[in-house]
Amino acid sequence: MKANTLIGIIAVLCGVARLATATNIDCSTVTNVTTLTGSNTCSVTGASLVFSNFSVSPSAGFSSGSVTVGIGNSGVGTGVVGNDVNVVFQIQGGAGTGDILLIYEVTGGMTGIDLGFTATPLSDGGSVTVTEIACDSSGVTAAGCNGTQFANIGGMSTGSIVSQSTTFASGVQGTVWIKKDIDYNDALMSEVLNSQIIPSIDPVPEPVTLSLVGVGLLGIGLLARRLRK
Repeated sequence: MKANTLIGIIAVLCGVARLATATNIDCSTVTNVTTLTGSNTCSVTGASLVFSNFSVSPSAGFSSGSVTVGIGNSGVGTGVVGNDVNVVFQIQGGAGTGDILLIYEVTGGMTGIDLGFTATPLSDGGSVTVTEIACDSSGVTAAGCNGTQFANIGGMSTGSIVSQSTTFASGVQGTVWIKKDIDYNDALMSEVLNSQIIPSIDPVPEPVTLSLVGVGLLGIGLLARRLRK
């Protein structure tokens, strides 16, 4: 009876796992993040993070539908580099003066965020300012975090590369909401890089490895002795 019950539980869990991953796709194949709504998710090959609940909102200057945000393929930088899970957002329609809000959720465990972008001024004084916040599982709105804020980074580019990075003081977070406020001031920016910093995977120390091997050999020896008796 116990064996049948265990088999049934495993079957249910496998079914749940299949349902959970049925709508998950490769992030680098997404051409418009607003299509990743509801149960649709994407992940970066080689990483355990899952990205979902994308929202793109032109909040000022740009009319609704005039701006689309997609995710660049591996050729433009989306992928895993060390402990960074990189997602390159490619923006169409972002030029001149206007404001865009990009919001999404990341699950799977991360320890910080890294932001990089470059503006192309259309005139003297043109700039792009990006402000990014990371929030807890309570979510985020245009006004800010609903709950705890883990990080707040950003900068302004007038043609030079801007890069900001920070780690969470509270350590690894299983669910993080990201909000990017992208403010165009008579400038153009078609691409922004965001890196999700994940925990490093340290190798098992050698003494621990030897201890595990020793325990295994001891168990085999005791089993052989019992069989001889």
